[in-house]
Amino acid sequence: MAVSYTREERIATLCIDGRTERNLMAPDTVYLPLYDALCEYEADDDAWCAILTGAGTEAFSAGGDLVAYEKFDEGYGREVSGMLEGRNAARSLHSLFEGEVQITKPMVFAVHGLCLGAATAFVMSYADIVIAAPDARFGLPEIKWGVGAGVAAVRLQRLLPWPIAMDLYLTGRLMDAEEAFRHGWVNEIAPKEGLMDAARAKAQVIVENPPDHIRAAKAIMMSDRRASLAAAREIESMGVDPFFDHPDTREGIRAFVEKRKPVFTGRKRRAPTAAGVLSE
Repeated sequence: MAVSYTREERIATLCIDGRTERNLMAPDTVYLPLYDALCEYEADDDAWCAILTGAGTEAFSAGGDLVAYEKFDEGYGREVSGMLEGRNAARSLHSLFEGEVQITKPMVFAVHGLCLGAATAFVMSYADIVIAAPDARFGLPEIKWGVGAGVAAVRLQRLLPWPIAMDLYLTGRLMDAEEAFRHGWVNEIAPKEGLMDAARAKAQVIVENPPDHIRAAKAIMMSDRRASLAAAREIESMGVDPFFDHPDTREGIRAFVEKRKPVFTGRKRRAPTAAGVLSE
């Protein structure tokens, strides 16, 4: 399993261990195991706080594994409910990406190195507190490869000032730990070698408080956030779904895999073929 779940006394630790040293994520290797680990944490009554981090030293996670996605017969973004037999993978993935996995207990994210794409989206969706190493880099670089148009935009512009959010989204640039701290996206910057110690120290302070009160406080603070996000997500999906099979999306993924600069044309996608696959 590419996401481990362990617990020491009242503090659980979830660790992403994806493909390559960059902890790349794909549905079968990280996303679904992460969904399971989050559910395990929520169901573990002896765990009062959790830390989510990435294995290795290079990255928390550099995001989605575009090499894996490029191999999908039906194109990027297709639901993969058939990838794992005997479970509703599509529903689990939808809940994970939409930030709808119900976590009523605190989550502390310990971020080092690259934290890109889906990893940044998960920080925005599930992190209550973020402890970052000085080498942490956040961002949504999908725009550079034509992947989606609006992914996580709703959450981004709620967490950062509008000009900063737009700059990040439209350029695909990365934000370092110091800048993220200045904008209130990161709570604390800790030395890389002491990152997990700092995260555990924060979690320990949390678990010394009564767990029912902690859950109630989080529920109150999340209620308004969920209400406003639900309406905004309807609009966001209008900018994301139409691009799953856009010719520029396919070109961007191929360019990434082939290690070249993409050549975007701006052509609209064509109608589905008889096989149900959008042609270019």
